[in-house]
Amino acid sequence: MTAAGWRLAAVLVSRKGAEEEKPWERGVDQRMASKAPDELKERTKKIIRLLRIAYPDAKCTLNHSNAFELLIATILSAQCTDERVNIVTADLFRKYRRPADAGMPGPGPGLAG
Repeated sequence: MTAAGWRLAAVLVSRKGAEEEKPWERGVDQRMASKAPDELKERTKKIIRLLRIAYPDAKCTLNHSNAFELLIATILSAQCTDERVNIVTADLFRKYRRPADAGMPGPGPGLAG
């Protein structure tokens, strides 16, 4: 997903619309911090629906086999092309298939699975 795609989604689901300050530039949207989990799930579903409409043929070009690998590849893709990330991560992911392989803690309670 491009930055423009995320901005489009943010504007589409924003309560105030395009005239609002850009929430993606502030970090965590403070309005969402006080929302109930069910409300957040519904908003997330709405965003995903809108993104699927706006980008019906979107495909991830980053090679990955699990969420950890996708996270690392996504972080690296901000620094270079997806093609270069796929070259670099081929060796990297053979050695580090999960966070524990890199000496990092795994997901917290409720995040595994």
